[in-house]
Amino acid sequence: PAPPSTTAPPLKPWQEHLRRRAETREKYLERETDAERQSRESREQNAFKSYGKKSTYYIWEESDNGVRERKKVNKREVDEVMENYGTHQRRYDSVYDEWDLCSEFGDWTGEDQERWEEDELFLQPLSSFGQPTKDPSPPAAELPPPATEKPSAYVLPEVAIDDSPLSPPPEDDVFFGWQYPAELPGRMPKMVVSLFGLKFDDPNFEEICPPLENFANKLLYRAFGGHKQPETLEDKPINRLLCAVFQRCQHESELHRLDELCSCDLAPLCPTLRRSISKLVTVVDGVYVISPTTLRSPPPRIVVYTPEAAVFVCRLEDSDYETIVLALYRHGIRFNACYESPEQPSKSSNDYVVPILPAIYRKGTKSDPGVYQDYVRIRKFLLVGHRRRAALLMGGLLSRLAAEVIGSERECERLVQQDPSPTVLFSSWNAIVQLPNGHWLCDDVLLPIEKDCLLGTPFIAAPRSDEPRFRNNYEVWGWWPRCTVLESKNLNAYPWFWDDNNEFFYQNRTELLASSDNFPEAKRVKNWWGVSKAAEPLRRFQANFGLLCKNAIDKSLA
Repeated sequence: PAPPSTTAPPLKPWQEHLRRRAETREKYLERETDAERQSRESREQNAFKSYGKKSTYYIWEESDNGVRERKKVNKREVDEVMENYGTHQRRYDSVYDEWDLCSEFGDWTGEDQERWEEDELFLQPLSSFGQPTKDPSPPAAELPPPATEKPSAYVLPEVAIDDSPLSPPPEDDVFFGWQYPAELPGRMPKMVVSLFGLKFDDPNFEEICPPLENFANKLLYRAFGGHKQPETLEDKPINRLLCAVFQRCQHESELHRLDELCSCDLAPLCPTLRRSISKLVTVVDGVYVISPTTLRSPPPRIVVYTPEAAVFVCRLEDSDYETIVLALYRHGIRFNACYESPEQPSKSSNDYVVPILPAIYRKGTKSDPGVYQDYVRIRKFLLVGHRRRAALLMGGLLSRLAAEVIGSERECERLVQQDPSPTVLFSSWNAIVQLPNGHWLCDDVLLPIEKDCLLGTPFIAAPRSDEPRFRNNYEVWGWWPRCTVLESKNLNAYPWFWDDNNEFFYQNRTELLASSDNFPEAKRVKNWWGVSKAAEPLRRFQANFGLLCKNAIDKSLA
């Protein structure tokens, strides 16, 4: 036999790394104990379902000299980085609990957009390195027959049931650039219609689609613009269209991928929406200015901050001022109802009197229970006059906290419909956006320190040690990270759905924060990030819905 060739190309850095890890794995398996084996197998099984926050992630990126180097991924960037790599471009080592990501591991496939628990190839053991991968597609005989009927874009569909063509089809179907799972979790397939607030003549509708109680379903519903079940929306084409789109029905324009949405003609799909947008909406510097129907003089303008919120306004049954502001407030959407000023307001020393606030302590400051009790009492007297109205318009968690402090829902709705304060045109804090004609829209806004006080940024955490010398040392920690609200670039872009991803954490601590003798444990940023992060399918859904709304607005205003 001929001697083996000695001209084989050298291994790439990532190949050499995986080879050495495979050797280490074999040695480890020979001497691992039963407890270690159970722990390793548990990590492997969990990796099929979702990637853990305790794992370590590495990405192989090309350096300046063209050689790939192994770099550690920041914990905050794990979700975003993982989405950029396909199933065959990931390697998981259950011994070290590490992920390696590299585009040279394999090709991007159609299955890479499926949910983790439905992708059997998500875990690539080191033992399979260099071996051909099996075909992830199931045999054709195992696939249920595809749905043959699809509802019309303009016919109000019936409530989806398990075997209905309105339910998600079982076969892989790429829609808007990512693949839906074979089945939506829980009662979502039956609730998709009710998520849009559509009303049906079916006498069993309320029985089939009860109020949303499941937390995941609540989050999904909020992607459509609400935090509680609203009154029934009007039966008009755009409501039926959006309902059909998210039931994965195909229409004239064949919206297969999200990047094609800009080029497709939306006119035959949503003529009512186009007319509403062109009549009500103006886009200025990334915000959406609504011109409602009103008899007020001067006529106020409503500013919303996301395309989803703008489309939400256009889908309302009426376009009068009172209907819009109440709907936005009741759904927890951030907005401002502004006066128009011909000149930019200037900073004045007597804009308004800022209420007395508790001292802002530095992180780690040693304090006592009295400081926390003072904070709880002072927050109840924080909102006075138009400060209450400004807090209610902030949307999300700030709006809910303000409503709790005020205590009366009727009073909250009265304040929401109230005009801005007379001094609103004298403070640069209140300048919301500059119009193309050079005028400014102004409204009451909260100062950063007022937001901090409502959100409970400085609070006192009980000492962890029971030793007598530490018993009365209460340490100051931040509950909500300031960066989520007060970064300068996001100061006027407070996301209206932000608290929807954090409400679970907030609700579990409401009683503790309101008590004078119980002290909640501070939530560190890294832990808060993991707790509050929305699930991947929900974030994709929100992104798709947001881009759909943005492109519909761009088309209508072109």
